[in-house]
Amino acid sequence: MKRKKQLQRKILLWIAGMLLLQGPLPVFAAAVPSGLEQNTVMPSNLEQNTATPSNLEQTAATPSNVEQKPEEKRIVQGNMPAAQAAVSDKSNGLEFYYGSQLPLVETAYTAGGGEIVWKPVVEGGQAVSGTLILKDAVIEGSIKMPVPVRMELEGSSRITTASTGGAGIYLVSPDGASCNLAITGSGSLEVNARTGIQLSGSLTVEETTLLVDYGSGGMSGNGIYTLQGDVVIRDSRVSIKSNTGIGNSSGAIFASQSGGGKVRIENSQVTAVNEAGAAIHTYQTIELISSDVRAVGNTNTDNASGTLNFQYFQMDGGTLYAENQGTDHEIPLFPVSEDRIKAVNNAVIYGVSADLRLPFQGDCVWYAGCSYEEASSEITVGSGYVFGNVTWNDNMRFVP
Repeated sequence: MKRKKQLQRKILLWIAGMLLLQGPLPVFAAAVPSGLEQNTVMPSNLEQNTATPSNLEQTAATPSNVEQKPEEKRIVQGNMPAAQAAVSDKSNGLEFYYGSQLPLVETAYTAGGGEIVWKPVVEGGQAVSGTLILKDAVIEGSIKMPVPVRMELEGSSRITTASTGGAGIYLVSPDGASCNLAITGSGSLEVNARTGIQLSGSLTVEETTLLVDYGSGGMSGNGIYTLQGDVVIRDSRVSIKSNTGIGNSSGAIFASQSGGGKVRIENSQVTAVNEAGAAIHTYQTIELISSDVRAVGNTNTDNASGTLNFQYFQMDGGTLYAENQGTDHEIPLFPVSEDRIKAVNNAVIYGVSADLRLPFQGDCVWYAGCSYEEASSEITVGSGYVFGNVTWNDNMRFVP
């Protein structure tokens, strides 16, 4: 009996074990296909990453964080032309203060519908001088350069700084070196500024047209002003006039404040007008060679100051109209040295003063008591005096 019960118990345990083994198997078998189907068959995340076109398009057009850097670079590059255009647009001024700032390669800028081209001369890895080509450039600001410059004019260009009180063209080296400026070309340049052109070196104007309107809001100014060096005008047409109401000014043309420069005008027509100072001022020599010059100033200090201020005055042919709207004379009277004033080769001088400033050496015609109407370019001639040996010819007249 006891053996029979043991046998029944073993049978029951075996059945229970079989039931335990068979029960989870169907459940496990059913669960495994479900998970596999989700990962391999159903259009779940895997299909979204491999087949869904939306995310693929996003990857191509708007990348994730991994793609941000190339995209940002592309945007910056896309904006570069606009940034470069802003930098290259010099309508508000072309200003460099140090040689290290100057481009070392030929560089073109836009300026008010025109163009400025810089061509440097490079030595030791730095631009030491260069050429500026102005092609119909319009600049509402200054041209400031720290090196010598050759300026070539094509078409009609204009520089305006009268509202800011700065110089139109300003060439001064920060290390004190001399910066010369040469202006030439078939075009023309108009400068409207408190001081038209200011240099630490010499100025040469050759075979071109230059118009300078200087002075601003009653402030003092100069048309052409060199700290040292000469002012030379050759084969050109130059007009330098002060604005109405200008403050006391050194000169329409003021050569070499340091006292070492001269003014030479050769084969040119020049008008120099200063409402509050000398027309041409230098501590050295004024040389007028075969030119037509109109000099109108306004000085009232003493006999040593006039429309023309100089140490020596030399005139070789051509004509000169000189007028002082102040109390002084056109050409100051120097008490010594007979070679200080010299006019030769049929030169003609038109003066306003009734008394003459006699050339101590001369072959010229000198008219006193004259007047000039700028609008009509007509001169009213007063009394004439002949000095030395003069041969009258058609060139002995004021040419408007």
